[in-house]
Amino acid sequence: MSHFSEAPSPEFHRFDHDPAEFGSCEDSGPASGSRAASESTSTLKDSDIQKIIDARRLRAKFFDSNLFADPAWDILLDLYRAHLAQVRICVTSVCFGAGVPVSTALRWLNALEERGLARRSQDPLDGRRFFVELTEKGAAAMAGYFATGARPLAV
Repeated sequence: MSHFSEAPSPEFHRFDHDPAEFGSCEDSGPASGSRAASESTSTLKDSDIQKIIDARRLRAKFFDSNLFADPAWDILLDLYRAHLAQVRICVTSVCFGAGVPVSTALRWLNALEERGLARRSQDPLDGRRFFVELTEKGAAAMAGYFATGARPLAV
């Protein structure tokens, strides 16, 4: 799949592409540090986070996509959705999901790692692929945010 080897042009935006065309790199196995959703998020489901992501995508149909560029938040939402669904997602998927050039998404992913909110781990079955997930600190921060009732404001 040559889609992954080249950085997208600045015009690339996740809202203009169906993620299925890039192939899935979600793994239904549990993330290495994940456990069942905590009590504080028992009412919040991955589908709720997906609705927030979809609402963010909808904005791009009406406004310039650069107007609302917030790669760190897009990455955190994607990782939290995966955390709640107890699936692992690869770095490439996270980068494309952020809706910015791969180099920009990687810089933001590095920043999240430096702050202890996310971590990468090598796929034991394919050394070329890396998964990314929220750390316990990152999952707790996202759970705390949504526990405040911030769901409608998260878009």
